Amino acid sequence: MHLEHILETMLRVTGECRPWTVTLQEGEDLLVRRTGTHIDLRCHTPSAACRGIYMALCHARDNPMEASWSCEEHRHFRDLGLLVDVSRGAVLKKEAVFRLVDHMAALGMNLLMIYTEDTYTMDDYPYFGYLRGRYSHEELREINAYAQELGVELVPCIQVLAHMGSFLQWNDSIHLRDQPTVLLCDDEKAYDLIEAEVRTMREIFPSSRIHIGMDEAASVGLGRYYQLHGPVDRFGLLSRHLNRVVRICEKYGFRPMLWSDMFFRLGSASTDYYDPDAEIPERAIRALPDVDLCYWDYEHDSRAHFDRMLERHDRMDRPIVFAGGIHTWHGFLPNFRMTDATMVPALQACLAHGTQSVLATIWGDDGNETDLFLALSRLALFSEACWKGEIVASHWKKVGEWISGRPEPVHEAMAAFFPGPGDNRIGKALVWGDLLYPFFFLPHPEKTLAENLITYAGQLGDALQTIRKTAPQDPESRYAEKILLLTKKKAEYMAGIRTAYGVRDLPALRSLAAQVPGIAGLEDEVRRLHKVLWTRDFKVQGWELLCRRYGATSARLLDVKEEIDAFLEGETSHIPVLDEKILPPGRKGGMQFYQTFTVPSHYL
Repeated sequence: MHLEHILETMLRVTGECRPWTVTLQEGEDLLVRRTGTHIDLRCHTPSAACRGIYMALCHARDNPMEASWSCEEHRHFRDLGLLVDVSRGAVLKKEAVFRLVDHMAALGMNLLMIYTEDTYTMDDYPYFGYLRGRYSHEELREINAYAQELGVELVPCIQVLAHMGSFLQWNDSIHLRDQPTVLLCDDEKAYDLIEAEVRTMREIFPSSRIHIGMDEAASVGLGRYYQLHGPVDRFGLLSRHLNRVVRICEKYGFRPMLWSDMFFRLGSASTDYYDPDAEIPERAIRALPDVDLCYWDYEHDSRAHFDRMLERHDRMDRPIVFAGGIHTWHGFLPNFRMTDATMVPALQACLAHGTQSVLATIWGDDGNETDLFLALSRLALFSEACWKGEIVASHWKKVGEWISGRPEPVHEAMAAFFPGPGDNRIGKALVWGDLLYPFFFLPHPEKTLAENLITYAGQLGDALQTIRKTAPQDPESRYAEKILLLTKKKAEYMAGIRTAYGVRDLPALRSLAAQVPGIAGLEDEVRRLHKVLWTRDFKVQGWELLCRRYGATSARLLDVKEEIDAFLEGETSHIPVLDEKILPPGRKGGMQFYQTFTVPSHYL
């Protein structure tokens, strides 16, 4: 254990400048005693030492008049990790991963998975990760070495069945497809690819564990496989594929873990992972090789639900890894309300169940619109559950303030972007959306569109006041402030335009038309602040997608102004879109960028 390096890192994370000394004694639990600027530690892992030093430094900073302090903690989860997505268009720079590891180690987290679908180099497959910012082998080795110094195990995390669309899109790999995103099972060339993936991971990572994915492949066996082989027992197909992959992993000295949803989906009439009536055949359970099952669950807020799902996983008679979510995939800002509402009961269930491996996941669906460093505060929810064995909001929120550098009221202000604890993405729909096309789910369906938008704009106004009063002047807070302001302006505009047009209030319409250039300027200001964060944390590849979205949105804003001006000048007799009655959104699922248009995604 390199104690001097650990101390130096924790001093950097806290910003503490005074000279500190540390002594270490071996012991099972974590015992920390601080006297002045000296810390006595008793622990036996680098991650525990990191946490002990970090907690002592933060407590000393907050309580400068206290001469001494002590605490004793016990790790309730053997593995406490973070899975971060680098496959949805944003690949973390090496230096950003180092910074992330520093913060993880400070909280006593000891496992990191960088979720790579195709974002790493494989010499025999030139289109694998092509133009996607893929990691070189040397970059991953450097990340692994850095993490090891702080007691964080880097576990490779790949895909060997579905979620392979970025690679399978190329003509060079068409022969490997079952479906556009799913590999062709029972095909030798597909297993050549999988073996190349696993072999590459072994050349880079010393870990004995590997995550092989295999989630969300409900269409397995129904595409090109069906054309080649006809109907098939899909449980048998999945088991056969899994056993083949496991043998490849064992060949290279890996013990695999995989997402568990496919077994439940194939046992459900509706392919619903959480279907209480799903029946997994006993033969499928017997056919399971020696793997760890990773149970992921991000959407539920019932303790009874998590208890039931953990019990159902027990029936599979394999080690369980629970993966919860810090909700970064709803667009632009973390959905802290939904994170808190779902992960508190989830972690309570894991503690009661004796779950030994727990992951926080940070996903980047739909272009990775949310910078993951905005979400650091909720790592504290997971870490305090692990080290305290209980979940006390006032305590973990204080630790969340320490690790993020932002007061909790700022996080609550960011959460106002989402009206309520559920997955309502009205904010994202407004940022990308058209001023004339209200494609979003209303928080209060019993109210009119205008009433919903006015209420939402009021919530954003309150949040803006909070963030302006309490936010430190850091790039994340400036960006969050402008996101909230842009959303508020667009909500107010959409609430007013239909009312003014409906009664032909020409002065109000002229005022609204005059506001459009300012909204377009604000949209561009958000783009520039967003780019600052992206450039700091991510490789350049992937930004072009968000840049195009911003550009298209800004261009359409000015186009709307021209449409309103033409009506005001008498060049047109009406604005057709505003003549139509507004219906409910009529689309299933969370808001994605393509859902801000009328045209289905497969036509775009």
